[in-house]
Amino acid sequence: MPDYPTSIFSKISPDRYAQRVFRVACTVGLIVGLLVCISCFPGKRNPISLPLAGFIFCIYGFLCIVDRESALGILVLFLPLQNKVVRGLPVTITDLMILELALVIWFRVVMGGTTFRFRTETRWLHVWMIVLFISSMVSMDPGLSLRLWIRTAMGMVVLLIVQEVIHDRSQLDRLILWAILSGLFLAAYGLGEGFIRANQMSWHLLGRFNNWIRIQSFVVQSNFLAWWLVLLVPWVISAIRLSDTPRDRIVWWLAMLVVVSVVLLTFSRGGCLALAIVFLFVPISRKIKIAGVIGLVALILVSAPMLANLKARGLSVERRFHRYLSAPSLTAHHPLWGYGLGTYKFLDRYEPGILPPDFKGKYSHSLYITLAVETGLISTVVFGMVLFQIGRNVYRTFRLPGALGEGNRIRMMSLVAAVVGLLILELFHSSMQTLMLWVWLAVFQTAPAVLISDLSESPVPV
Repeated sequence: MPDYPTSIFSKISPDRYAQRVFRVACTVGLIVGLLVCISCFPGKRNPISLPLAGFIFCIYGFLCIVDRESALGILVLFLPLQNKVVRGLPVTITDLMILELALVIWFRVVMGGTTFRFRTETRWLHVWMIVLFISSMVSMDPGLSLRLWIRTAMGMVVLLIVQEVIHDRSQLDRLILWAILSGLFLAAYGLGEGFIRANQMSWHLLGRFNNWIRIQSFVVQSNFLAWWLVLLVPWVISAIRLSDTPRDRIVWWLAMLVVVSVVLLTFSRGGCLALAIVFLFVPISRKIKIAGVIGLVALILVSAPMLANLKARGLSVERRFHRYLSAPSLTAHHPLWGYGLGTYKFLDRYEPGILPPDFKGKYSHSLYITLAVETGLISTVVFGMVLFQIGRNVYRTFRLPGALGEGNRIRMMSLVAAVVGLLILELFHSSMQTLMLWVWLAVFQTAPAVLISDLSESPVPV
């Protein structure tokens, strides 16, 4: 099997210590620059200054050249910054990072005379992007739809980058750890914003309680964080079981603690539901599964912020079911190509009276409703083929007759749990414009090929 190195710094300096120092320096400098973006330019509407964006662009460019795997990890870590616009440019800081890493990879592939890997596994995704483009062209608001199509295309670029960089199981494990750090970063950012906006609290008990509820209201705005973190649980548990050294076990146990803590910290109903469902697929004993689910339910019930907002959350669930009931009638008006990306919250503007009188909310809260109403049935069917292809690849790999070995079989079972968890989560939340969704699609597409190639290189099952 040909070698696909992730670093060219070894050609500049054979000293491994110097390589490590240079990589750490680039990574730390980049993280500091991005943290400055957050501290100096909080909120979506405050653009990042052009000199600071240029500094990040240069540092990230060096990191892409030196070690593209670390560059991908940094990109995953700061995907929550996907709305940070650069002053004077119609792009975000995340767009610049994605394009820079993609150009470096493309240049190295072209100069090296090789081809991109895993292309056949994304053919339905390419078809889906074409269908979305056609839907955007015939949209009720082509300008809005084309802008969102470009956002979706950036997600497709992220998927191709992940598939090109990740080639073995250890790289896949490190990508999962970067995603966990990203979740922790987003949770800390949400809590920090909550503390800043709720700084008038009094120090008596009731004031502190009200302040905690206000903090939760800001964190829950990003509750997709808790949902996709849940998809990490099976993989982390399998990594704990298969770790070779005590240090690896400690790292993965800390990762598990971060995942569960963030889910409970945000009090996300979808995250807790998915956590309970995912535990049913995890290869652990039945007693541990039952105890874990009961403990999770107990923690939710005794949490004061959850009980304080119980009535509001009940109304939210009722409205989501109402959206599902109204989705068929909305889709029937434009069944093939839909209204266009991003038009769901403006339907009453385009066609007055189309929404029911008691219809509340401008957010679909479901990926499937978003696809059917905004992009039409053709796009929904093609996306179904994308999911079918992912499931087929995972199933065919999982059914290899005794060749995967216990370790990779547990990982494949974890991947099945993650796929099922994502399908369930998207019933209640739409993550179509979230770049992390594309990272997970890339993981689902890439993991079977990675595990098979890992098997072909090792005569002993791992």
